[in-house]
Amino acid sequence: MRGRGGLWYSSSHLGEDIPAPELQSSPAPELLLSAPNMTAAISLWSVNDVATSEVMAKFYQKLLNQGQNPILALREAQLEMFHSGQWKSPYYWAAFTVQGDWR
Repeated sequence: MRGRGGLWYSSSHLGEDIPAPELQSSPAPELLLSAPNMTAAISLWSVNDVATSEVMAKFYQKLLNQGQNPILALREAQLEMFHSGQWKSPYYWAAFTVQGDWR
């Protein structure tokens, strides 16, 4: 993440990466307001766990292995889900959004 903090959160808590124990009980919006340069990938509604793991795996691969910024990584992961047969419905991938420091 090139030195920035990250909170990768979904309603199913897959991919949760909270850097300090004192932050673990804080909701994502409060973390975003209190931590400079914090970025969070969150879900706006509860999504099937298997679909969440699929979209987050694609997201992380693009973010960490390809070095894409979080917005582009999530967009491309969502497009891959859309073009797949099993996860085509927006219900499975449209809930995810990146909040905070978009760079």
